Amino acid sequence: MRVAWRNAPKCSNRKHWRELRLVDRRYDCRTNRDVFDACLDHVAAATRGGVTDCFVTVFSDGVRIWNDQLLGFACSRGADGRLAGDPKSLAFSEMLRDRFGWKPRDGARFEYLPLVVEAGGPPELFPTPSSAAAPVRLRHPKHDWLARLDLKWYPVPAVSSFEASVGGIRFAAAPFNGWYAVTEVVRDLCDEQRYDCLPAVAAGLGLDRNIDALWRDAAQLVVTEAVVASFAAARVALVDHHALARGFHDWYKAEMTSRGYCPGNWKWLLPPQ
Repeated sequence: MRVAWRNAPKCSNRKHWRELRLVDRRYDCRTNRDVFDACLDHVAAATRGGVTDCFVTVFSDGVRIWNDQLLGFACSRGADGRLAGDPKSLAFSEMLRDRFGWKPRDGARFEYLPLVVEAGGPPELFPTPSSAAAPVRLRHPKHDWLARLDLKWYPVPAVSSFEASVGGIRFAAAPFNGWYAVTEVVRDLCDEQRYDCLPAVAAGLGLDRNIDALWRDAAQLVVTEAVVASFAAARVALVDHHALARGFHDWYKAEMTSRGYCPGNWKWLLPPQ
């Protein structure tokens, strides 16, 4: 697993590959409930101490987790056609409604998706308790009004849609976590196809979107500052894009010196800011 992370071409934080901690749940998770509880254990371990450790939990090759991450926010469409929540999750949320009868609270913008797991039998839905990982609420050190936008994000990215192949054995369920780069959270909140918060931030700043061609840049900088300050205040690990780029560049040079190659997909490795 560590070697796989070392060679993951899209990851710019893999200089920590030797620190990856393996949690082997191949033999003690036989039921859907066992798998769900183990996923909550993973989130608890990952968030303990402020998301400073990287874990991968490996289940037996018959286990599947339907969610793309262990934590994520649901989405619903109101009677007026407006979306509430994370539009990225709309199709998955509608599938949960149609197949399992679950739906988020009306108008909920930041409600955790339940997990759907299957351990060799029919899939089963388990609601994710809000206490599993308290979201980081955004505050800005200079703009008090930003708190009224009620923006927040979950503290740890725990990807559960990757498939691991080891010695020819495929593990469809191997959730893995690192910690966030600030640009990831900022894009989740700012992109037009996601939470699209920039118009509201621009209004708070008093920017005229009809005149100022760079209003998005100004608003996004404020969101970036808020994410950095808020994660620090919550004592949740976060790396800024400058430190991340410098760290990867140094590690990349060391890899090229020590072994002569380092896989890299540069359109993923270069930060968007």
